[in-house]
Amino acid sequence: MGADLILAHWWTTKPEAIDFDKAHKAIEAITIDEIDEDDWAIEFDDSDEAEALALVQERAHADLDEMIPIWEGMLPRDVNLCDLGPVTALISGGMTWGDDPTETFTLMNRIPESALRAAGFFE
Repeated sequence: MGADLILAHWWTTKPEAIDFDKAHKAIEAITIDEIDEDDWAIEFDDSDEAEALALVQERAHADLDEMIPIWEGMLPRDVNLCDLGPVTALISGGMTWGDDPTETFTLMNRIPESALRAAGFFE
């Protein structure tokens, strides 16, 4: 049985410009089509899409709120915030056997990319 290294990463060339309020606003604007059901462990049923979307938005807001202090430097053991030349990167991960390697890895992957881009990541 083998395993591979898997990493979640958020990066920016302008760390001072990250705006989490914009990320929260983007979470409010996401649609059901932007959500990966596997990330949220929710099965969407056409009859309750609005309820499922509201639940995902609530969880995404909570996940983002949990990640803000980590980005600001309160790093748990499973995270590294580093400068790679002009890029500042937040990284978490580990080996790929079983569940996600870290709780932070799960949070980082679950927050919708549109919210992270609105905050200023990946630029």
